[in-house]
Amino acid sequence: MPREVRITRAEMFWLIFKKPEYIIAAAIGMLLNYAVFAYLILYSNKGVFMVVAPLYLLYPVMATGGVMIAIAAYSIRVNAIRAASKASEGFLGVALPAIVSMIASCVCSYPIFATILIVLGVNILTVSNIVHLVSVNQAQIIVAVLAVNLILIYYYLGVVARGCSITPRRKRG
Repeated sequence: MPREVRITRAEMFWLIFKKPEYIIAAAIGMLLNYAVFAYLILYSNKGVFMVVAPLYLLYPVMATGGVMIAIAAYSIRVNAIRAASKASEGFLGVALPAIVSMIASCVCSYPIFATILIVLGVNILTVSNIVHLVSVNQAQIIVAVLAVNLILIYYYLGVVARGCSITPRRKRG
């Protein structure tokens, strides 16, 4: 019976990030996340770059978003060869840090956050309460998003590693 050669998540991480193009992709992803972060804060604070969330939580979220974008780039390259390794976390690599950017800015004056809630049909009093709740608990929310990023990295490394595992063919005879 053929034995499947498995690649661990750690080996897959090393395989991806030993190549300079994926390190560059992760760096570009982090810079893209930072650009979204800076734009949302400047937009919400009328041109003043004021961050009310702890920066030691924000930079890891942006970095993990960059790592997810690099894994997505590797997955896209491998997808051309093997469809089993399909992983589509590139969107999440940008979306989750963008959500953190909205939370990290001064939420009290954040027009995008309130507008999204109003468009979803939430009344003004509830929007005010949600904005207050988010602004009071933003550090815990950012930690939760960081945990989700790390879980997604772990999961998608497994998906890509499973697609790269090799099953030897049986010998005919």
